Amino acid sequence: MSAPATAAAAPPSPEVSLDASKCILFYDGVCVMCNDGVRVYSEADTRDVLRFAPLQSRFAHEVLARHGHNASDMDSMYLLSGYGTPQERVVWKFEAVTSTMSLLPGAMGWVGRLLKLVPLSLGNRYYERRARTRYAEFGKYDACPVPPPEVRRRLLALE
Repeated sequence: MSAPATAAAAPPSPEVSLDASKCILFYDGVCVMCNDGVRVYSEADTRDVLRFAPLQSRFAHEVLARHGHNASDMDSMYLLSGYGTPQERVVWKFEAVTSTMSLLPGAMGWVGRLLKLVPLSLGNRYYERRARTRYAEFGKYDACPVPPPEVRRRLLALE
């Protein structure tokens, strides 16, 4: 958990709508597994509550630094809620995954809420193990790929 934000980061891409009701998922843009997850989340997000930004972007570095996190730590995923408000809040690792899933309708939302019953320390241990092996298991892009249109319309930074 982080303290409320005090300074605004550089605004996201003007083509993408963003208000405090949207949550921003910061992910490793070169990780194949992470990009696949973003695509799945985007397809499941029929309520249009998620926006995405790669950790490699200036936007991610500025926003996460406000909360004491280093976007260069590619072994973490972050979910930010309340962007630009005094209630701005960041969760990371296993809590970011379960919170993201919980925002979605249908089965994915139910699974996310069920996973929130797992103790955070145990969930984070599993998350950290997967984070360490994800490149070996799923691969890594040489650079952040340009996502498909259904994701691109929700992408806040493509740097």
